[in-house]
Amino acid sequence: MVKTLILVLSYSAKILGVFIIMFFVLSVWQEWRTIINMASNEFVLSIFFLMIMLGVVLGWFYELIGGIFMIAGFSLFLITHLLTSGKMMSGPYFWIFPALGAVYILSWWLRKKYLPDF
Repeated sequence: MVKTLILVLSYSAKILGVFIIMFFVLSVWQEWRTIINMASNEFVLSIFFLMIMLGVVLGWFYELIGGIFMIAGFSLFLITHLLTSGKMMSGPYFWIFPALGAVYILSWWLRKKYLPDF
């Protein structure tokens, strides 16, 4: 029973990660002209966002490292956005990234604790 719940949690996070990567690729594909002409602060934000996307991909294979990358990238993105614009990001959609990172870390921890041989 515990093994099934851990696997459902792990694979749900990975499937959500696939949808996030697909959305990211479609967004870049659609906006590639504006990406080329971005300002320097937007470039820094893009680097941190790429760190989040790297965390999504790493989370498929190494859940702990992927989760840490996602939470660290999101934190750096949030701090940089606050310092450059003077306001916090609004909207619930950005919080999907650290939540997914937390699920990756939780899945790693549960697997390590309850399924050491898996």
